[in-house]
Amino acid sequence: MRLMWVVLFLGCGGKVVGDGTDAGPDLSPEPEPTGVVEGVESRIAAGGAHTCAIVDNSVRCVGLINEAAHTRALRVELPNAKQLVAGATFTCARMQNGTVRCFGSNDGGQLGDGTKVSRNQPVRVRSLVNVVDITAGAYHACARHKDGSVSCWGLNYDGQLGDGTANDAPVAVRVAGITDATAISAGWTHTCVASNAGVKCWGANHRGQLGDGTLVGSKTPRSVLGVVGRVTALSSGEDHNCALAEGSAYCWGRNFDGQVGDGTDVNKTSAVRIALADVSAISLGKMHSCALHSGGSVSCWGANRVGQLGVGDNTPSRTPRRVAFDGRATALDIGHDHGCLSEGARILCFGEGSDGRLGTGDGSDRSAPVAATF
Repeated sequence: MRLMWVVLFLGCGGKVVGDGTDAGPDLSPEPEPTGVVEGVESRIAAGGAHTCAIVDNSVRCVGLINEAAHTRALRVELPNAKQLVAGATFTCARMQNGTVRCFGSNDGGQLGDGTKVSRNQPVRVRSLVNVVDITAGAYHACARHKDGSVSCWGLNYDGQLGDGTANDAPVAVRVAGITDATAISAGWTHTCVASNAGVKCWGANHRGQLGDGTLVGSKTPRSVLGVVGRVTALSSGEDHNCALAEGSAYCWGRNFDGQVGDGTDVNKTSAVRIALADVSAISLGKMHSCALHSGGSVSCWGANRVGQLGVGDNTPSRTPRRVAFDGRATALDIGHDHGCLSEGARILCFGEGSDGRLGTGDGSDRSAPVAATF
């Protein structure tokens, strides 16, 4: 796993330019949309070895940045950011006006600015408007538009962009045949969407992550088997996924570490129902999974080598365990081997702490949620 990334800092204008280490093409600016596009909002994003949060109308990040560990938050000027998502080595923000801006590494075109030049400053994803939801995989990203269509950009060697090719795309391309998406989620080298017709996935499938009953990859969407009911949320880990449908959780894909949560370590090529009640949100890491319950408690399952389950120890689990948190969480986001939850204005993080990614001021692992500072 590549965890070196190049990021940050200030800027969010329409003109895409480099600065210093960013030396690259100076692309013509695009008209900036006016007005507000309502959509998904989230204030925390856990990535490969970094974490970002929206605090006081700015974005602040900790962790591995510019090949150096930052245990204190660095500020990124992105006023009016409404949703954050983090990939392995990059971060994207959905803006209030329905555009998207990204920063970090860009070797697969995952910043979507028409180049493969890594950027220290946020750049606008070109020709992308009316975005209501975004998601980030390892080195690709996708957006759901107001009209239900989906666009993706970045690395595409497994067909994870869904346009029927294996060509990388440094600008957004439309996913084939998706016109009524209601949720999206990107894994390491695959992507999934929910619609009124159920869940569809595309990309790599060597662990059953497409959920279509096979181990054969696809460059275009395929239907997931086994999910019952209307899907309200999706999340993807490295090679596994979970969907929420009418309060129940259904998961599929890689399960060597019990991350599917059905009590086994056998990969699942179609969705299985997990023994969880009152689930309101779900978020997946590299080899583990976590769910937020309607009462504010959190459950996690899967690998736990660095305390990423947040249960107070390092014992893995093939079934959900309750996170050691007595408060009332309102949101959570899980990175590769760490995660964070929010309780009102507070953000608490747990799991691997190297490079300062937990926001605790040091690089220590934490097996239970601790207060983070951004």
